[in-house]
Amino acid sequence: MTLYLNSCMPRLKGLFLALSCLIFLVHSAAAQEKVTPLPGGAGWRIERPDVKKPIEEFSAIRFQKFDEVRVTGGGCLQTGGSGKTWKRYVDPSGENSDRLYHGRIWIPGATDGLVRISSIAGVPLMVNFTPSHVPESEQQAQVYLRLGYEDDKYSDNNYNLKKHDDGTSNQCALSADPGTDGTAWLEIRLTHHDTAQVPPEPRAPLDLWWNHVDDNLVPVNPEWWIHKNLGILPNTNTKEDDKHQFCDQFREGPGDQLLKAKDPLCTMSDPDVDEANILSSFCHIVGLFANSVHGHVNWGPATYTGQIYFDRSNNFHPQGTPAAANITVAGDGDYDWLLATPNGAGTAEGNKRDSERSANEKNLPSKDTLTLALEFSTRETIDKMDKSKTWKALHDDIDHDPLAAVNRIKGKEAIVIGLLGFDNEHANEAGGARVELHPVWGLAIRVSEGPAEDVWLVMARNWGNEGSCSNGFDVTHGKWQHNLRTPQNKLRFFFPVSGSHPTYTADFHANYGNPIKDKLFDVDTTSFGDGVLLTINLPEPEKKKLFWGELHIQR
Repeated sequence: MTLYLNSCMPRLKGLFLALSCLIFLVHSAAAQEKVTPLPGGAGWRIERPDVKKPIEEFSAIRFQKFDEVRVTGGGCLQTGGSGKTWKRYVDPSGENSDRLYHGRIWIPGATDGLVRISSIAGVPLMVNFTPSHVPESEQQAQVYLRLGYEDDKYSDNNYNLKKHDDGTSNQCALSADPGTDGTAWLEIRLTHHDTAQVPPEPRAPLDLWWNHVDDNLVPVNPEWWIHKNLGILPNTNTKEDDKHQFCDQFREGPGDQLLKAKDPLCTMSDPDVDEANILSSFCHIVGLFANSVHGHVNWGPATYTGQIYFDRSNNFHPQGTPAAANITVAGDGDYDWLLATPNGAGTAEGNKRDSERSANEKNLPSKDTLTLALEFSTRETIDKMDKSKTWKALHDDIDHDPLAAVNRIKGKEAIVIGLLGFDNEHANEAGGARVELHPVWGLAIRVSEGPAEDVWLVMARNWGNEGSCSNGFDVTHGKWQHNLRTPQNKLRFFFPVSGSHPTYTADFHANYGNPIKDKLFDVDTTSFGDGVLLTINLPEPEKKKLFWGELHIQR
């Protein structure tokens, strides 16, 4: 990286004046990334953002609390391969563009993590949200810009105009970006406010609404706008004459375009799609000719709290008892759980099917309990977690006596961090697709609560796939993973405690670290007046590592 310091006009009052005067030129064989301050300190223009890696940090482009941010962008890049391979950076089209080829942006405190730029382009974003238990100095150190790019092969992405083509459907014709050379660009404009500004209301029924974040800067108990605003649960199977919502079973049109993305009757977001490859043929049977998504439609990371219930083990394990016949089923090796969220936050009409079935199987206390579905792969998680006695006992119960597992967990308080989206496998059924957190990245269950001590079962990672109806299912040779990006790859849980100044002991394990230095992993536990903050320092998601164990909190 080559750094140039230029003179420029100061930014608006109260912002980081010196940092606005930096211009970065990043040189590589295929591209030159350029970051230039806008006149008057109004923001930055980024030309040819790096598309050769999934995330890039811009530590000099910083935001302050109460900043208002607007992002616009355009242009194209060459994505490699054969044929017409140039695609738009913000809003690409063509084969696999429902899953790949989008530029992403993360503005801590304003966006739901690393989101597609197309989901927020032109919308005023307010940097209003901050963690409750992270030191102020650490918060300020992390509030800077990150950009990302979606691809399954980065090495052949470039901006080589000598090999320019107009792309499929002429999406990259040079006339589409007048005044530029046709390559990708972004403008980030800032207005600073001295007090919090009310953010604009969501614009469509399946846009997300939230009013606070956890200590990972992830939205807590976000709600679909139609439920928050009108008290109506999302239903992806409504008819076109429904005046409140119409997502048309998440059908796709030419060029793998999700037809109801960026649509005021469904969502103004641009969700990403992860559907089964052809080897998971059973996922394509439902709605075979409807051209609806045969898998998952994903919004972004979310943290939900509530009461957890074990539901099903999709494994080829023996049944525990005849009464448990419906609990353990053949499948993709995922564990299925249900989470009763506050006021049904995050759920949809399709989730009612889970509640009714699970109540009939005696896993859930009532069919009227609105629950969010949770899933994670056993091969990626619990099959590796043999060093914790409590996790091992739960694993053994699920495999051999699932009713005991149900009773061990039933109704316990839980914190769950995962990828929020719709499982569209049953899109054609009444109520439409269900909402789930899949994969689950972080899970904490208060398995014991007493006057002297609480015991929390903990699992943490920052990667995972979405099972057999996804393009990451290992059995069908899928490799697509969903990664959670957090500041410095830290994953945090805050455990509330009645009383003051709790103490704690722990039994933690991980499959990463440096055993030679007797430091298998890095974890911090901090006691507050109202609880305990657990900070787990994970490796980058691409390393696919796992942390687990239990935390004992004494009052």
